[in-house]
Amino acid sequence: MTPDKCGSNWGLDFKSPEAPQLRLVGLVAKGQQARLAKASPTSYVASGNPPFLILHGDKDNVVPIAQSEELLRLLKSSGVDCRLTIVKGAGHNFADPESLEAVVSFFNQKLKH
Repeated sequence: MTPDKCGSNWGLDFKSPEAPQLRLVGLVAKGQQARLAKASPTSYVASGNPPFLILHGDKDNVVPIAQSEELLRLLKSSGVDCRLTIVKGAGHNFADPESLEAVVSFFNQKLKH
């Protein structure tokens, strides 16, 4: 994911040695793309994946919405049953009743057999 695809709410600096994606895997940026890819859920998309429900706040300034859109695209192209719901007015952390109901409904549809 490049900064130009992050949108106006993006609040993290990709070039900082303290960038969260680098701290996550204990690395410095240059030459570490392969190790960073191992930390990305997009690296593990496969046709046998279970159904996905992705919820993403439209005011999230930690994870760019483009990352959820990319995951959705990859899942769909692999034939995985998936859905992306954009939660209006929500930031990175949210647990509003409507979103929780969407999760319960998804679980009931996909797992309650």
